[in-house]
Amino acid sequence: MNVELLLQELSLVSKKFELINQKTGGYFNIFEITDIWSDEVIVCRVLHEILSPEGTHFQGNKYLKRFIKDVLKMDMSEEELESAKVFREYRIDNNRRIDIAISTINHFIPIEVKIYAGEQANQCFDYAKTAKNSKVYYLTRFGDFPSDYSANGLTKQGNGYLEISCISFSEDIINWLESCVSQSETIK
Repeated sequence: MNVELLLQELSLVSKKFELINQKTGGYFNIFEITDIWSDEVIVCRVLHEILSPEGTHFQGNKYLKRFIKDVLKMDMSEEELESAKVFREYRIDNNRRIDIAISTINHFIPIEVKIYAGEQANQCFDYAKTAKNSKVYYLTRFGDFPSDYSANGLTKQGNGYLEISCISFSEDIINWLESCVSQSETIK
């Protein structure tokens, strides 16, 4: 196959996907339109509201349950899920604030969100000290590990740290949100 023919075929495929995205709203992104896509504080407010069993979605712990199972990859009993509370900017020692924290009768799960904000010295180390039966979940655009600057004092393991589990907006959160909006009660 010659290169010119291959380029023509690639161009047709590209135009097809462009048209599909235009017709199906694939380019519509409310976070980009409102210019909040990179604002960590606002994004955490949205996540908190969806995760919270007391959220204005009135779906109880349905979205939190899916998040714990599908994103955090944790098993929790119904009894423990019923005890869950979700916090935003949870204060700990040294006036540090964990972006999102999930507290149950058996777990304290700190979630640090990094979109474009810089890391703080020993931040993940301090959060790991507060975790109970959990790792620190480090949520970034693409599931990156924190730097040594933030994780100083944690146990190095391969490219990351034993006490940290990385999750991403690009896969984990997108898949979870799609799962949430596809539930029958949500669709109604």
